[in-house]
Amino acid sequence: MQYVQNTQNQPQKEFDFVAFSLARMNSQGREMNMEQVTGSMDVVCKTRFLESYRYYLNRFIEK
Repeated sequence: MQYVQNTQNQPQKEFDFVAFSLARMNSQGREMNMEQVTGSMDVVCKTRFLESYRYYLNRFIEK
């Protein structure tokens, strides 16, 4: 996985794809450490990412 130095310049769509993918893996029983995933993100990106992650996780759990 490539390290992102300035997360503010990354399109939200890319974070949304990662959030979707990790939520799906979590719903399949794989453990996710969100602190490791979001550790290098600034507060704004981390908040947006975690909102997307929780949204998708809830969608997968509902199915």
